Amino acid sequence: MLRWGFVNLLGQIVRVLTSLICIPVLITYMGLELYGLWSWSITILAVIQLSEGGLSAGLLYFYSKERASEKMFDAHLTSSLILLLGSTIIVCFVIFIFSPYLIDSISEVSINLREELSIVLNVGIVLVAQRIVQSLFWAILQAEGRYELYNLLNTTQIVATNFTWIGLAYANTKYLPHYIYGSLLISSIITVSLFLCTIQTFKRYRWVYEGPNLKLFFNYNLAAWGSSVGSAVFTQGDKLIVASILGPVTLGVYVVFTSICIQLNQIVAHVVHPLFPIVSSSYRESETDLSKVISSVSQMFLVNIHLALIGATTLIVFSEEILQYFLKQDFQPIFVSYFSILAGIYGIYSLAVTGYYILMGQGNSVKVMRVTIMSGIGVLASVYILGSYIGLLGVVLGNAVYLLILKLLYDGMKSIYGDMKSWIFYVAKPLILLSLFVVSVFLLDLTLVSKLILFSIISLFLIFTFIKNYRNI
Repeated sequence: MLRWGFVNLLGQIVRVLTSLICIPVLITYMGLELYGLWSWSITILAVIQLSEGGLSAGLLYFYSKERASEKMFDAHLTSSLILLLGSTIIVCFVIFIFSPYLIDSISEVSINLREELSIVLNVGIVLVAQRIVQSLFWAILQAEGRYELYNLLNTTQIVATNFTWIGLAYANTKYLPHYIYGSLLISSIITVSLFLCTIQTFKRYRWVYEGPNLKLFFNYNLAAWGSSVGSAVFTQGDKLIVASILGPVTLGVYVVFTSICIQLNQIVAHVVHPLFPIVSSSYRESETDLSKVISSVSQMFLVNIHLALIGATTLIVFSEEILQYFLKQDFQPIFVSYFSILAGIYGIYSLAVTGYYILMGQGNSVKVMRVTIMSGIGVLASVYILGSYIGLLGVVLGNAVYLLILKLLYDGMKSIYGDMKSWIFYVAKPLILLSLFVVSVFLLDLTLVSKLILFSIISLFLIFTFIKNYRNI
């Protein structure tokens, strides 16, 4: 399992690096306003992609749980294909009906740019439909433990897309539809590649329609979809609000903040993800191997803690250098405090990843849905209210409401360990140590070299304690 997590980590690091390289290049050559509008466009498409209805999570859960049964596999894949068709139809409907209203909601945008955004969203229909089909293929690769291939294709798609955008921006391309055309080309190539890589799985597939299975599959997917909506409300919905109340320039700055911080959560999620199919396969109808589950959870939770907290601390300590690199002439000293607050929020809420995968693997998707939707709606409300009154700082502070997502960690770990005493000590030491370090950095106003030396010492200590605890599991 740790090997799968390591493979995911390597793939995600490459994806993160290319994304981080892409952001300052796009801002430099496109300008902050045009970059903000392009980010708004892909945010809309990302939200609409949620119409997949939890397809990937559902197939991964049921395929991992009952992989040995050919009949059940056929039934689950049939249910997935039915859901896929329905999702694609919903995508077309949503974009055609609502895109004009969404574009009108943006303040301070010219008529020409509004027309370009309309083209981007309409072409995006095909792109989102392809991504929904891809989610079916991704779930099959993950359930079969083919993480090397999964990471290779996923990384190739993201790297190629980012460098396509960089090439267009470097060529001084100001016409937004050209960027969506490039994305569509890369997506088409990867979709065909995924089909060819999973063709052996489909060769043994037979259409098996079972009403009860479809209902069971649909109910799980509906709850998984609800949890995805809650997450998207937090990661994407806030940008729509910022565009509406603060305009595209402030949105561009905020997108830089969130684009950097979200990489931390994505790294943690990809590394811990192998826990999902392991928990699913351990919880069968008549057997539950808790000893195996406890060992796997303990290992992955240790990884989760150290990645999340060390990553957040890195972003906070070097926030000034990071923002100067990305924003360049648009950098303002006050942004350092805003970004540091946001990085801390993302680091702490990323601790919930282990709990999320435990509950999803146990089939408790309804519980995950309730918590994520509640947290996401809370963020939207707080971002709108605080952002309207105190601007960008209010938007950043509004994100703190999403810490309610830690309820997933508590519930997931409680289902495995029974009480907090068995696992909370894993969090306490690194959290206290890194918090003290962050406070000392700001109070002492250390130089970059001093911060690097002190941070290296603390990181080595935490890595040592991680290895020690991991071996004791």
